Amino acid sequence: MKYELSHYKGYDLANLKKEPLCELEELSLKAAMEGIVLLENKNSMLPFKKGDRVSVFGRIQKEYYKSGTGSGGLVNVKYVTNIVDELKAIGTVFVNEELENVYAEWIKDNPFDVGDGGWAQEPWCQEEMELSEEIVKNARKFGDKAIVVIGRTAGEDKDNSASEGSYLLTSKEEDMIQKVSAEFDNVCVILNVGSVIDMSWVKKYGISSVLYVWQGGMCGGSACANVLCGIVSPSGKLADTVAESIDDYPSTANFGDSIRNLYKEDIYVGYRYFETFCKDRVVYPFGYGLSYTKFEINATGCVKNDKITVEATVKNVGEYAGKEVVQLYYEAPQGKLGKSVRSLGAYEKTAELKPGESCSVTLELSVSDMASYDDSGATGYKNCYVLEAGEYYIYVGSDVRSAEKTLVYKIESDTVTEMCTEALTPVVPFERIKPDENMNVTYEEVPTCTYSYADRVENSIPEEIQYTGDKGIKLEDVRCGKNTMDEFIAQLSDNDLACLVRGEGMNSPKVTPGTGSCFGGVTEELISFGIPIVCTTDGPSGIRMDSGLLATSMPNGTCLACTFNKELVSELYSLEGVEMSAYEIDVILGPGINIHRNPLNGRNFEYFSEDPYLAGSMAVAISLGLKKAGVYCTVKHYMANSQEWKRHSSDSVMSERAAREIYAKPFEMAVKYGECKAIMTSYNIVNSHHAASNYDMTKVLLRDEWKYDGFVMTDWWAWITDYEGNRNMKDVASMVKSVNDVYMVVPNAKTYDDNIISALESGYLKRAELQRCAKNLCSFVMYTHAYERFRANGFTYELANMDTSGLDVACSFDSIELNKPITFEVKKSGRYIIELEISTELSALAQIAIIAQIKGTGDCAFVTHGTDGGSGTTKSAISLMKGQTEITFTCKSASLKINKVSLLA
Repeated sequence: MKYELSHYKGYDLANLKKEPLCELEELSLKAAMEGIVLLENKNSMLPFKKGDRVSVFGRIQKEYYKSGTGSGGLVNVKYVTNIVDELKAIGTVFVNEELENVYAEWIKDNPFDVGDGGWAQEPWCQEEMELSEEIVKNARKFGDKAIVVIGRTAGEDKDNSASEGSYLLTSKEEDMIQKVSAEFDNVCVILNVGSVIDMSWVKKYGISSVLYVWQGGMCGGSACANVLCGIVSPSGKLADTVAESIDDYPSTANFGDSIRNLYKEDIYVGYRYFETFCKDRVVYPFGYGLSYTKFEINATGCVKNDKITVEATVKNVGEYAGKEVVQLYYEAPQGKLGKSVRSLGAYEKTAELKPGESCSVTLELSVSDMASYDDSGATGYKNCYVLEAGEYYIYVGSDVRSAEKTLVYKIESDTVTEMCTEALTPVVPFERIKPDENMNVTYEEVPTCTYSYADRVENSIPEEIQYTGDKGIKLEDVRCGKNTMDEFIAQLSDNDLACLVRGEGMNSPKVTPGTGSCFGGVTEELISFGIPIVCTTDGPSGIRMDSGLLATSMPNGTCLACTFNKELVSELYSLEGVEMSAYEIDVILGPGINIHRNPLNGRNFEYFSEDPYLAGSMAVAISLGLKKAGVYCTVKHYMANSQEWKRHSSDSVMSERAAREIYAKPFEMAVKYGECKAIMTSYNIVNSHHAASNYDMTKVLLRDEWKYDGFVMTDWWAWITDYEGNRNMKDVASMVKSVNDVYMVVPNAKTYDDNIISALESGYLKRAELQRCAKNLCSFVMYTHAYERFRANGFTYELANMDTSGLDVACSFDSIELNKPITFEVKKSGRYIIELEISTELSALAQIAIIAQIKGTGDCAFVTHGTDGGSGTTKSAISLMKGQTEITFTCKSASLKINKVSLLA
């Protein structure tokens, strides 16, 4: 692979303005529109007609949620569109401005509640205005159509709950729907939410129209209005099953435990469970979504060269232009292993078809992709993917429920498609679901681990590269083919190798202000070898820069999955790659591709789907899109990050089959088909080992079986498990032994007191294991934009040493008040570091963002953690001009105290 700073789509990637990309905003709007899912449209209430008189209820009409919170949503934007203003701007309908003003006056006295301002402190819903019958009756006099807007945020470090204001409507929200539906015959409910919520109220109140508009990014309000007014027809499809009750999801009974969650549902996640065992508990099936028009799908299929090919003709037989998604599902014979009766195997979205227009789409599925993993030996082929003998049925249609049988393919005898190594096998015994002969739920014992984890790790230590000291070989010599990577790595000392596996952050002054981390050349010594400093930052829905720099907020993961449009998503992220290049960001920390195991996971909003194929295909599209601009994604959180509650300590206990077929599958697709080069492990424990130090995940599956040749990083401040099950954030040696290449993050790679050197001295960690990680990392960084910038600058950095211990204190201030400016004299223009000593009453795990607003210069940001009433330090870099300077510190956390500010020169 070879990436150089060059041109992409007319953009000079080496000379871009540091500003949001207009073309990315435009495509974000298109993606947000295509992700909107229309679930009900009785009496063709939508689209609105010219001159319709519409009353809009609900405070979220003006306070649109562009995204969730945490790392998946902290994007600074220049605007966020809302629903009611965009409806008025289009001009198709008359909006009840008297009702709009009633809400505006009420909101003045009931402002948006941001919570304490700390990490995961914002409430998941906002207080709703109580409606009087008089308000509703007056609105009815204005016109006969009404919109009710319901909003939810979601986010990192906090799950949803099966309670009011989260998965369920609040009493005021339900009262609003009840009163409005009692007066209006035509009611449209808009759900501005991150993922699916309870929908039992739709039937209860006879709602005419229902739209999931998700969290559509900064252009989401405009996208919603465009769909409502028929500028585009909705074409989104559900990426998750909507069941009658939260208790109908088989994972609910084993969700939310702080210590251990048994994945008893096994491979029967989402529609795989409902279509197999209880169709009658489904309100809206997977893949479902209406349009303003109607389509006919006629499909034929054949099998050739072990590939199933379906040709589908799609015709628009309705009255509006629109797009359709053709979905292919397969049903494998139950055999000895047991199978779900439907599995998504392929899908394609049409171009927009005018009324009467037709098009053809081709869907392909490798026969081997229908194989099941035998973790018990029931077929006689233990630890193999097996196509069991029997008939395989292919179904094609517009959703999982309506898809019709198109093709039958028969396999005469059990066929092994892939031989694997037993890996990720649970230690804890438990039972899992399996269908009986009548397709009822029964249970069987899950196979448990039969190998020594410690022996597996110790027996795979590579041969050590003999230390040579500095021979003058630079990374450029490796890239040019003059020297081998082994010859280069041989020069690095133990301390060099230790620093190389430590990423620095957050808000490192070595890279773009306000970003998540840097890694690679984090010391002067590593820089001298020609290793660049690589910049990473969140996130999945746009670039997070806590310095206040602006970026484009794109639709959330669920919304993008519901587009079922791989080409659109790929193009969207190619443009995000251009925006990343403008801000000199090389690696984006996303997408999150974990499975929606249960609707209550707080991070479902940034993940894609309950289906591994859909999630994986989105990851492939994003990775390939970013690659076009020469930058990289980091697929995360590898793997089974299925809940936020106690995410550092809860063990996701699953069968090897479920791990491979469901939870690891999207990552496998990203590696094999998306050319993914960066992966982030999750916080949680997976079958008794933290993901950050899970050798079976990061070595056996990832590198040995999938042939991954990129690098792996931990999530920020991850916990690590050793052979004995001991857990420690500073046991970086065990991370390295597991072939996880970079620990994220530490304040200073050179001085951080982890256990790498002591583990080398004791013999627990071998130098060869550090060298293995160094090779993975250096092989990656020499093909980044960071390397090209480094090369263009003569392989030097203006500000290479960020060790503040050697810097002079230009000035300092004690006991700074938030929101009150301080002034001081800058004697010389240049780059400075601002260091804060702070204390809070928040827990040590709570993240706190502090903004330093610098008059006439710009902002810089600090991200730190709570101190439980103690004190801590944080720092950030800024360029200052000679003369008097004014700085104001702001923070949403009321408990923060800034005890001291120092300006270091």
